[in-house]
Amino acid sequence: MRPATDDLRQIEALSDLTDAELKWIAAHTEEQHFVDGQVVVQAGDPASHLFFLLEGQVAYTWELGAADHVTRQGEVTVMLPHSRMTQFPFRPRAQLHPSTGATR
Repeated sequence: MRPATDDLRQIEALSDLTDAELKWIAAHTEEQHFVDGQVVVQAGDPASHLFFLLEGQVAYTWELGAADHVTRQGEVTVMLPHSRMTQFPFRPRAQLHPSTGATR
């Protein structure tokens, strides 16, 4: 399933893109859904892709086990911009959106 361009436009970093640019991103993006507490990637996994959070939030757990940061729908965070990250240094877990009960 592909994300809708209207969903992508809600992300601040993408909000100024043209419809054609958003359609290109949507065509090259796969929408994934996560359950509450599901690990999105493991620490040490290759950083070979980018995530856009459309709904819900993600809590990042660093090596010490504490949730150091929470990213919410539409935010850009962690190693951006100009990241040279080759591996994910954290283990993000999905947290449900309070009103819809979803993370996607």
